Amino acid sequence: MTNQKKIDLDAIDSAETELDTNESDEQENLSPARRSVYEKFTKKKPGPKKKLKNAEARTFFFESQDLEMLVIESEKQNISQSEYMRRALKSKIDADRNL
Repeated sequence: MTNQKKIDLDAIDSAETELDTNESDEQENLSPARRSVYEKFTKKKPGPKKKLKNAEARTFFFESQDLEMLVIESEKQNISQSEYMRRALKSKIDADRNL
């Protein structure tokens, strides 16, 4: 016969509530400075994102051949097309700045 063990669900529930209360106690016991830093990284801020200073709007035009190469190169490097495009644009902007 199989050897079955009984699971005490009440004990698990009580342990979970203890963990929840311990976490809330830790947050209450933080010093005000540490609490503000903790809340800064845990709270989501509503509203629009801040705009970058010194941001430049540029338009780049790509031909169909370039887009085909984008797909091929991104598959070779095993990264997403958007990630490959970001890297390509970053290198293009750096090259333009150096000229």
